[in-house]
Amino acid sequence: MLCACNFFGKKVDKGFIDVPSYEKDQVAFVPIQPAFKGFLSPVDIIVGWDELIYVADAGKQELICLDLAGNELGKISVPGIKSVVQNRNLDLLAIGTVAKTINGVPYNLSAIYRIDPKSVVYGLNNAVVEDTIIHPFYYKPSLSAFNSSDANVSFGGIGMLSDNSFYVTRTGPNNLVSQLGGPDDAMLVFDKNDNFVSPVTVLTSIGTVSDFFTNPSAVVTTAQPPQTFNVSSTGDFLYTSLSADRPIKTLYIKRSDSELGTEYFLLAPTPDTSLSKRYLYQPDLFLEPSDIALSSDSRNWIFVSDSKKDSIYQFQLSNFSEGVVPPVGSTAKKNIVVSFGGKGTDATKFNNPKAVVYYDRILYVADEGNGRISRFKLTTDIL
Repeated sequence: MLCACNFFGKKVDKGFIDVPSYEKDQVAFVPIQPAFKGFLSPVDIIVGWDELIYVADAGKQELICLDLAGNELGKISVPGIKSVVQNRNLDLLAIGTVAKTINGVPYNLSAIYRIDPKSVVYGLNNAVVEDTIIHPFYYKPSLSAFNSSDANVSFGGIGMLSDNSFYVTRTGPNNLVSQLGGPDDAMLVFDKNDNFVSPVTVLTSIGTVSDFFTNPSAVVTTAQPPQTFNVSSTGDFLYTSLSADRPIKTLYIKRSDSELGTEYFLLAPTPDTSLSKRYLYQPDLFLEPSDIALSSDSRNWIFVSDSKKDSIYQFQLSNFSEGVVPPVGSTAKKNIVVSFGGKGTDATKFNNPKAVVYYDRILYVADEGNGRISRFKLTTDIL
């Protein structure tokens, strides 16, 4: 059963933070101890609109609910869980698998489970979990249209919009533009009632591209918690690609709505190297960007977890430059780089960090290989 006995969670005790001595230019993320432990393979983490933490543990095949102090409030079984988001109605959408027997053959098909918000908010015993979206039946009308290759297609991540519609990344082996449902590698649009709308096509300098997305993984929109009255209503999103053939693996897609319909454009600003040596669109910067997150405050930061480099990267959303703006009194002429990591078990090291989220000036990392949720805070935010 999944429950949430304390709806808003608990405040983080700053006494857990080992406050270092530092100069104005020595800005860095430092660990908050202890890390949250007791997980097998934490592969995704969010802080929801309800100010609770949700962890997708692939090893336990569970969705686990924590308060902000790390106390477990409840959990629920989700087969094959790999990702989770929450909409503004407090519904949880989790990507997992569902067992189906079709024409006498058993399959584990990729699915999106919708979890009844009442089981989260009120801790009811009759938690309702529904496999509302199963590949490929959101666009194929019947079992007779099923092909065995459909079992090799999977959802990857979900990006929630302010009106509770959402994007979903999808990957698979067949990528013909002409096939029913479009290429397996795609960004899909669903409305707030889980109805499939269409794949996203991107308008580029060479025209509209229907197979723009190759091996897409994570996706995040500009509508992020906490619950406020000025939540972004744009349909813009950032996503990551795990394609080895793509030197630039993180991109910003801008949506434009008009009387003529909806169009998507690639946002490609000219990098300003006067601010930082590295930037989000820098070729070959990432090896395996497993997740991407946006801060929900005025800082407008981007975070990327690279599971192969065992590192966390931070950028400015306004210009895609790496690093934070130097604090007052600093002698730094450029952004101060606070990206960090490397393989290991120490508090600032990672082993396959699969997901990242930033909430209330605290950075959370789902460190799969070390079986923990690590937390960090900037030195300038501690005092």
